[in-house]
Amino acid sequence: VAACLGHMADRVVGVEIDPSLVQSALERLAALGLGRVEIRAMDGLAGAVPGAPFDAIAVTGSVPELGMLTGLEAQLAPGGRLVCAVGQDPAMEVKLVIRIGGSDFRRTSLFETSVPRLANCPKPRSFVF
Repeated sequence: VAACLGHMADRVVGVEIDPSLVQSALERLAALGLGRVEIRAMDGLAGAVPGAPFDAIAVTGSVPELGMLTGLEAQLAPGGRLVCAVGQDPAMEVKLVIRIGGSDFRRTSLFETSVPRLANCPKPRSFVF
């Protein structure tokens, strides 16, 4: 995804939790001449990503609840967009979050899907009778 975005954006910052995948991605990006793409080894849900605010954030895994995206939403520039699959199998939907300004966000459901949960993502709360 980062390589594709690197052809469309002036700057792309990718985050990957697995350091071995980071190294592999950096080698491939260098071979493709995509110097505008940075890949950082870190947990994107654990805290702020250096370089914020961002115009767009694309999350390639899912989170069980929309509230788990508040840290990422805070890193959006005004007018910035975030896309992420939210929910639990078999009922997930891709959400588009647009920062209108300050703490004002517009959230829209785009389509249903099924995407693996992000590594280190907290487990969803389970229903208790």
